[in-house]
Amino acid sequence: MNSAKHIKQYLTAVLHGKSFSKNLGYMGLAQITNRIFRLIASIIVARLLFPEDYGIAALALTVNELIHIFIRGAVVNKLVQCNETRLTKLCHSAYWLNWLLCIALLLIQAGLATVFAWWHDLPELGLAIAVLGLTYLVLPSATIQAALTLRENRLSTTAKSETLQTLIESVLTITLAISGAGFWALVIPKIIAAPAWAMVYRKAHAWKPDKAVCTKYWPELLGFSKHIIAGDVILTLRNHLDYLLIACFLDLKSLGLYFFAYNAGLGVTQGFINAYTTTLYPHLCEAQSTQLRIHRYRQAMLTIACVVIPVIFLQSFLAPFYIPIIFGEHWLQAGAVPLVIIICLSAVTRPFAESASQLIRANGEPRIDLIWQCLFTLALAIGLTIGLQWGLYGIALATLITHLCIQPLYAYLAMTYTRSKTLKPWRISSCHHM
Repeated sequence: MNSAKHIKQYLTAVLHGKSFSKNLGYMGLAQITNRIFRLIASIIVARLLFPEDYGIAALALTVNELIHIFIRGAVVNKLVQCNETRLTKLCHSAYWLNWLLCIALLLIQAGLATVFAWWHDLPELGLAIAVLGLTYLVLPSATIQAALTLRENRLSTTAKSETLQTLIESVLTITLAISGAGFWALVIPKIIAAPAWAMVYRKAHAWKPDKAVCTKYWPELLGFSKHIIAGDVILTLRNHLDYLLIACFLDLKSLGLYFFAYNAGLGVTQGFINAYTTTLYPHLCEAQSTQLRIHRYRQAMLTIACVVIPVIFLQSFLAPFYIPIIFGEHWLQAGAVPLVIIICLSAVTRPFAESASQLIRANGEPRIDLIWQCLFTLALAIGLTIGLQWGLYGIALATLITHLCIQPLYAYLAMTYTRSKTLKPWRISSCHHM
């Protein structure tokens, strides 16, 4: 009854235009649409590709994600959080900083492509990693516009961008898989969809860069973002640590099976969590007092709990039925169902830890979140190393146990710390009203 009541309140808030619920509604609707597209693509691809193909694609995408994270939070978070009077100057400086970082990351990824190709003796793996790096040449053209759109709380644009990207990726993935492209069906669409992301944001916001290169505010931008970038790097490394361990100590076929199980079990839920955290950060920054920020934090967690947790349990219960029917009997024979259930259940506590990170960052103290990310990653690494002794199922169980035991503690401590902390005036003013 309580869950139904909270869901009803949430839907009422969306209809009446409350900013957080309305934005979460936009992002939630986008994620539902995205997951429908991805589900259709996954069903077709899963029936056409083998675990080895999934393994190559998983490793290439993992390396790209680990490098890409260095640019994702480099300038966006500061532009969302800064005062209105300094925004114009910071935007122009951030634009040129973005170009420098993207070119550097493109070269780094090309170097890593050579290393992984040599390690696995697979030239096609190295080529896939290198080709994915081309997306960095698209990012600077629209990153500032994306940050300004997020700052203005126009999450409908973000939802539109994600939906368009997913549609393009899904159609191309299906087309390439049917044509016999193998693992390239999961790689090439990522490159082609990147310009669509840029197109949406450039159309949504009229901001234009100055022609003169500006480096004056680079130290300030990097100074604010360094802890956020480091925290995001640790978070992304943690999210892909199991992939890396499997690739290094087992084989790409095992990685392909695990990658399939992860996407079948956590793909839908993780999409909702990502939409939720994207919406939550500007919503918390908008609060003008500690009490209001804590209130918004608690209400947001309650909302996501009512929406996501029932979906997780339902999906786990139905996994033995929908895996063979939807994706094919060969995944049932390969032993994917137990992996799907375990990985799916590990998502129960993820949104609460993500909420805690956004709360700490909105308070202007990303260093604390960085410490948390490091400690949790260390705990997970120890658990995965132990679980590795029992193969894929040991890794999945280690992931589940570590998340359920540690993440709720951080959510509680973040709220307790924020409540006891007297915010300094500059911190309150920096989280402006948008």
